Amino acid sequence: MARLAVLDLGTNTFHLLIVETAASTHFTELYKEKRFVKLAEEGIARIGEGAMQRAKTTLADYRRLLDQYRVEKVQVIGTAALRTASNGPDLLGWAATEMQLNIEIISGQREAALIQKGVFQSLVDPRERYLVMDIGGGSVEFIVAERDKILWCQSFPVGAAVLLRKFHLDDPISLEELNNLTAFLMVQLAPLSKALEKWPTARLIGAAGTFDVLAQQIAFGNSTPQTWEIDPDRFTPLYQELKGMSWAEREESDWIPDDRVDMIVVATSLIQYILQTYQIKRFTVSAYALKEGMIAEMLSTL
Repeated sequence: MARLAVLDLGTNTFHLLIVETAASTHFTELYKEKRFVKLAEEGIARIGEGAMQRAKTTLADYRRLLDQYRVEKVQVIGTAALRTASNGPDLLGWAATEMQLNIEIISGQREAALIQKGVFQSLVDPRERYLVMDIGGGSVEFIVAERDKILWCQSFPVGAAVLLRKFHLDDPISLEELNNLTAFLMVQLAPLSKALEKWPTARLIGAAGTFDVLAQQIAFGNSTPQTWEIDPDRFTPLYQELKGMSWAEREESDWIPDDRVDMIVVATSLIQYILQTYQIKRFTVSAYALKEGMIAEMLSTL
């Protein structure tokens, strides 16, 4: 039996996953946690003091959990914010020296490949081509795949924290801001449009994050134990409701998690853009993403 762990240090959220395995293909989840650190609270050019302290506190707590569970092998991955923040190396140095955690900063392409590997673990013999979408704070990864084969993937700097700072200043969000957001996405996601012209698909698989909130609210059933199906037509009324809500109304909502109140409008605006622009007919949410992809990679080396 081996105990493995992955720390996924995203722009919004720091994830910890600890598993136990007795084989090279299966694992049992022992512990899972996520904390909203929000590294991009003051933008992605530099991590603010408050966010830096939250990051250090979270890493110290995660270090204690790794020791408590006697984890034998750990992978620590840094993504969009740590790729771009000028003081990101300060956090990397502190983590290595004080916490004995060596953070590997990965490229957007590598991030997309790990997300796809994780999503594939949640599917059962997918026969049709599909588009994977993972919304982070600093970036969004898109992958076109068939079964376990990636046909195309790219990371785009259109994460929820980026869209929030650019396009959601009015409360509620204004029609002008939504129009500007759409125009921005049309330009930024042009390579995605070209990819889907070459490899068309009408199936979207959303990986974790905001998609989890949607699954809890409007999913109509499970396609596998780790995936949920959502009727795209049920998404639109929910989105219409969200974009008309003020900050206070979102805070008072009994279904919007506190840590999603700020970014859920721009995140769902991005999803709405994808559903409409690419005429998505089947919409699936996967509970697995980058962490599970990294675990699968680690298992293959045991």
